[in-house]
Amino acid sequence: MLKFKKAVILSILAILLVLAPPIYSYFSTASWEGVIQNVYRLDPMRPPRSGYGPGSVYSIDFFGNIVRQVCNMDNSITVMQKSKTVETNVVSNFIISLGLKSKFSKLLKLDGKSNSERKVNISIKEPYFFELDAVNTSRILDSTPDGKNCMKEIEKYIDKTFCIVQSFKVLRASTKFDIIDSANGVIVLDDTDESNNLFQNISLEIGLGNNIKSSGNSLLFGYEMQKRCIRREGQTTIFTPNTRWWHMIAIVNGLYWIKERISQTF
Repeated sequence: MLKFKKAVILSILAILLVLAPPIYSYFSTASWEGVIQNVYRLDPMRPPRSGYGPGSVYSIDFFGNIVRQVCNMDNSITVMQKSKTVETNVVSNFIISLGLKSKFSKLLKLDGKSNSERKVNISIKEPYFFELDAVNTSRILDSTPDGKNCMKEIEKYIDKTFCIVQSFKVLRASTKFDIIDSANGVIVLDDTDESNNLFQNISLEIGLGNNIKSSGNSLLFGYEMQKRCIRREGQTTIFTPNTRWWHMIAIVNGLYWIKERISQTF
């Protein structure tokens, strides 16, 4: 009976070990990041930005976050698959700081209704996946001038970071912002410098960075990396961590390390 209870407790702990990080990630990430992970099945680019197409090389940390872009391969891409995917909306609450109140009181219609609740509806419009197949992903590093220069950059960073890896799939999309006021409904704003300045301030508050405009402005919102990190010949295999399942990938990497140590011993 005691053995059975121990087995049950260990089983519960094992389940928690597997599920706790993604559940925590689901409830703690900014809402737009959750949409990138759950709807598009990609890692969110924090913050969204231009450039950074598929084939580019990155330094990734233990938890799957991008540390830096090692090299941009956009100019070397000649063949890629482009496919449209689903549009979606993300609603985020935001607090209007005193600075925003004084700066944008007219735009936000604060006259007498400053206590009303406000939300931002972010529409992810015209979303497209851009993807390289395995052959073209590796070929651009081996056979293009940019690729050869990139290999030199990889040599510089390969021993200084947890993982160097190449992307093969990205999500590009435009955005449209709507401010929803509980008292006034949707606050309609023109595409003026003042309006875009307001959107950039709100965008920073909800974790979208300062590249966002009120509408348009195609940016990279998500990415997927190759399954294995770039390694020197003879080095232990490292599978690329991602932001949701990094803990499970860490276990797999540990098992691979043990396996390779055993094989070297015998």
